[in-house]
Amino acid sequence: MDEYPLSKSDFDKLVTKTGKHLNEINIENVMMGNVKPDDIKISKEVLLMQGKIAEKYGRHQMKENFTRASELTDVPDEKILEIYESLRPFRSTKEELINLAYELRDKYNAINCANLILEAAEVYEKRNILRT
Repeated sequence: MDEYPLSKSDFDKLVTKTGKHLNEINIENVMMGNVKPDDIKISKEVLLMQGKIAEKYGRHQMKENFTRASELTDVPDEKILEIYESLRPFRSTKEELINLAYELRDKYNAINCANLILEAAEVYEKRNILRT
């Protein structure tokens, strides 16, 4: 249990973001219109399961990546694209990155992602790659 691949070790626990079980995601349901775009997005729980396995094998950074990814499942796609664009060099001021981090923390409870952006703001300042 809790081993890769999850589709073999924990198939019964694997559900999408909308709660559909993996066996419901098939061509027949797609053709009938029973599968929507949000139905094929990964769930927070599956990402945390993957992180747990990574941690078990000493892959601490990978576990942290899965944790942050799990937080982003509650963030709208448009906001994620905005974050991506904001984190490119010379695209944001330090204040804008800090505000973005606080929004992630306060609105979406994405604490680990917020901390990463706060850290990035400091690093960008040291490397002189913030927008002025």
